[in-house]
Amino acid sequence: MVNKIFSVLVGAAVLLAIIYGCETMVGRMYPSPTGTDFEQARVLDRLMNQLPRGTFAGLFLGYALASLIGGVITTLLSGRTEIIPAVVTGVVAMVVSVFNPYEAPHPLWFTAASVLSFIPFACLGYLISRKPPVRKIYGADFTV
Repeated sequence: MVNKIFSVLVGAAVLLAIIYGCETMVGRMYPSPTGTDFEQARVLDRLMNQLPRGTFAGLFLGYALASLIGGVITTLLSGRTEIIPAVVTGVVAMVVSVFNPYEAPHPLWFTAASVLSFIPFACLGYLISRKPPVRKIYGADFTV
């Protein structure tokens, strides 16, 4: 049980660190003007609208990749037998994403897509890194 909790914490931490890195990379690619007041929602909204549309598509791919890697790490650390730790990692990332008050406003499509993608991509990470199932064929064990 402790192993699974630890694996979820590590997987979620890696996932969130990758997301932070993606956000930082976008911030460096498209720096805001000096003297920008980030406390005003109107200013942040204007800055987000000035970003190229492909920026958010690339950022979404970064979020999906982060969730996939988080699911893989969680699965590897938890023993590679159950999907539940990977799902919990996806849920943790989704909750943090929804309740992050410091996040700059993103387009609605991006927010919806990223929130809905955390759990499926974490599950895909489980499917990639799980132990292969053992099948019995005519009394003999075969790994598929």
